[in-house]
Amino acid sequence: RICDEVRRLLAAERGRLLYENHCTSCHISTLHVREQRKSKTPAEMRAWIVRWSGELKLNWREDELADVYQYLNNRYYKFPVATPAR
Repeated sequence: RICDEVRRLLAAERGRLLYENHCTSCHISTLHVREQRKSKTPAEMRAWIVRWSGELKLNWREDELADVYQYLNNRYYKFPVATPAR
């Protein structure tokens, strides 16, 4: 449906904004493409997001964590879309 697609696009945009505002000050985008640092699974990527949002005391809600996951997945990782971010 169109509403679902719009929701998905808005969530990805919010994920981009959250990532750019809180994460890029410590590392640049090359982190996600270096083999020794790149997440190998959706669960590993999710764990990194949860870990660093906690370290930075961002207090992100589940939907915000999922939006950042979606942004990173769309931009760098390309895990199957059906893979749950939670």
